[in-house]
Parts: sequence; C-alpha cells; structure tokens
Amino acid sequence: MILGFYSLSKAQDKKVEFGLGFGINSSYLTLGNDYVDVNKPYNLGTGLIWEPNLFVSAAYNFNPTWALKAKVYYDSKGGGGGYKKDGTKNATDVYFPLKYITVPVSAQITWGRERNWYATGGGYVGFLLSAKENYTNKDLKSDFSSTDYGLTTGIGLKFPINKSLKFFIEADGQFGLANIVANDPDGANTIRTAFSVGINF
Repeated sequence: MILGFYSLSKAQDKKVEFGLGFGINSSYLTLGNDYVDVNKPYNLGTGLIWEPNLFVSAAYNFNPTWALKAKVYYDSKGGGGGYKKDGTKNATDVYFPLKYITVPVSAQITWGRERNWYATGGGYVGFLLSAKENYTNKDLKSDFSSTDYGLTTGIGLKFPINKSLKFFIEADGQFGLANIVANDPDGANTIRTAFSVGINF
C-alpha cells in the first residue's frame, strides 16, 4: 500500500500525463417551446438513449494540485422518444443517435491525502460526424448543425497500478448551449453524462 501511494505521489510530479478510456453515455435532448410540429417529416424526442464512448486525454500539471486537461472523445449524443412519418402512419419511439468528435478543455483540481481524487470543469466543442434515426437508418446529418458547444464538468478517482500506470474511474457531464438543429430557431440542445474507466500513463 505504501509503495502504491508513493507511486501515485511520484506520478503527480509528471508535467504531462496521458490517458486512454472508454465508457457508456446516457444522453437526451431538450427541445425549444415551439419545436414540435406534426407537419414535419420527423420530430426529435426527449427520451434517454445509451451509447458507448472512447477517448484519449492529456493533462499538463502546473503543480501537484492544478492541471489543464484536454480530451478527444468519439462521443454519442442524441435522444429517444421521437416520431417519424411513414406514409399514412407515424412511427413512434424513434431514437436519433448523433455521433461527434468532442474536445473538452478543463481545469483540473486534485486532492486527498494520496491525491487520488480529481474534479474538472470547463468547456467543450463537438464536431458532428453522423446523424441518423433508427427506424429507417436514414442519414439526417444535413438537418443538424455541424458543431455543438457547451459546458463540461466531471469527477474521478485514480488507483496506482505501478510506478508509471494508474487505473481511473470517472463520471462527467456535458451541457449543450448550442442549438443543434439547422435552420430551426426552436431546435434542441444536448445533455450528456458518461461513466468511464481507463488508464493514465
């Protein structure tokens, strides 16, 4: 145990720390007051959907307490509970997975006697890769804005493996400030939380 604490303490002295991680996202959309229109070919919903994520990270440690941290996510957002017109009927419970490359940049504070707890806060920008609905799998990318942005926060815990590696578990959230629906001022915003694990080195 003492050796593990010593390893974690020495790791805090590293100026740059990298990470690899993966996890699961839960996401939903908040809709504008006048967004829903039965005459549209489809309407987004506010239901929760679950999708995987993958990411890499780099943190520059100014001192043992404070760092600047950046990540690059292959991120999934979107919402469920929507509907789509299909001839003379409507398909319900349609979900809309939106795939992004998301780049959060955050301040990170580390604390605890062994300095194994950390919290982050900052902002993010996301670049849309694809947008579909699960009923016909139709490509809807042109209906959405190419970028998303907003605020991000998170908390995590590290466990030393050896002198150079640490296992981490973390939870983080992204709170969209951008209207992601193209050409619709009433559009939608993304809300996404994630639970992830990974390795720092």
